[in-house]
Amino acid sequence: SFSNPIISANISVPEPGSYPWLIVYYDSLEEKNQSGVITVETPAILSSSISLPKVVVDGSLLTVSFTLKNDGTAIAKNVSVEMKSKAFSTVFTSFSNLSGVLQGNLTVNVLDVGEGIYRLDFQAVGFDENSGSLIQSFSTDTFELKKKANLVSSLSSSLNKAVKGSVFQLP
Repeated sequence: SFSNPIISANISVPEPGSYPWLIVYYDSLEEKNQSGVITVETPAILSSSISLPKVVVDGSLLTVSFTLKNDGTAIAKNVSVEMKSKAFSTVFTSFSNLSGVLQGNLTVNVLDVGEGIYRLDFQAVGFDENSGSLIQSFSTDTFELKKKANLVSSLSSSLNKAVKGSVFQLP
């Protein structure tokens, strides 16, 4: 038996992946060994993209499609998404962990804030599983907000008399 031998080693690996290891040592002239696998991951890296209509009518629903991707091999933990614009109330949603790609839609009710070009900001925030470091991604796009059309019509005639059931033409 042995009492906690201290063994340290610096290992260089060419790229992320899983690498088996074996340490052979002697304790009182008896050969001992320990082995295992070390996994090297790249840090979690968030990237995002958004897609939305270029023209929106006030008071209508706006659906924003998004793609959120973790480009690293480590898991992105406690990921949350915030979508902001002056044309609607802030939208916030969260996901526990992200590895790979997440696609979804966020739908908001557009407020009657006046016609114009409005900016939409999309931000994703999370933490790298291994280091605990804050990771973020930002995407921005614009849309044009237009007023609802109000159709008004009127009809006038200079006829003095009309017989019920008769057909007449307007000039």
